[in-house]
Amino acid sequence: MRILPLNNITFKSSTNVRQASAEENKHTGLSNSAKLAAGIGLSAASAAALYFIFRKPPVKASIDYEKSFNLVNDTLSKLQSDVEDKNSKLVAKLNNGWLKVQYSDSANATSDLRRDILIFDKLGDLRKRIVSTYDAETNKITHYSYQGRTNEIIRKPSDIPSDCLVKKVEIENFTEFNAYVPHGKQKNIYVWTDKNRRKAYMIYYNHNLKAHELNIYDENVTDDILFNHTKYDFAYNNDGTFAGYAKQSIINDRLDEEYNFNVYMKDGKKCESSYIDNLYDEDPRFNPKNF
Repeated sequence: MRILPLNNITFKSSTNVRQASAEENKHTGLSNSAKLAAGIGLSAASAAALYFIFRKPPVKASIDYEKSFNLVNDTLSKLQSDVEDKNSKLVAKLNNGWLKVQYSDSANATSDLRRDILIFDKLGDLRKRIVSTYDAETNKITHYSYQGRTNEIIRKPSDIPSDCLVKKVEIENFTEFNAYVPHGKQKNIYVWTDKNRRKAYMIYYNHNLKAHELNIYDENVTDDILFNHTKYDFAYNNDGTFAGYAKQSIINDRLDEEYNFNVYMKDGKKCESSYIDNLYDEDPRFNPKNF
């Protein structure tokens, strides 16, 4: 079968997008040219925590390429977006054969920014829309993930029915946090599954922006209920390479129990503690002052 070209879809190289340097992240949290890039400025720990947020399995089907291409272009022609520059369209084929189409505002130092991503399957059906916003005043990024009927999720974001919202992810800018190490930093990420329930990811970094602790809170915000709390502490070797981690899971309705850390070190070293300070003593690679 001959594969026909996409008439309206064009491909643009993204290799000239300047990546945020560690120094920029240290002082501003994000570079101007990458404020809306998912996961920018986050450590491997926080990236791993968000890995499954937007993940979906691929669809296997017999494909009529001409029909699927026409369907994609027809959907794009009806799209209502807050991104004004439709010439910013960037198209990429995903590893599973699906198609990602992105529109985005031009970044500058002072303005709010918007990005619109549409994910199409191999048949040309719109499977997901992710609308991202950057607030220049607060340095906060918010991602809205929509799924549902195509004619509803291609509307203006403010007009999309609430039942199409699958997840909302809020990423706050770095703030100073000096409880463990001088010039430490904290970053908070909130994942909302509905208007009441959310998971809060609180990541703590040392002065080198190495993540040394991740706390995950599963909570009902409206009723002020904490269901579970999972804590990760990360260890590094003297050369800065990742050495392992410790995990502590606390169930809210059994707070009277003693919860030890389960330790998983790459070199197989065994240690056990229910308190982080004791864990630092047993294996100094966990102490953020040492890396």
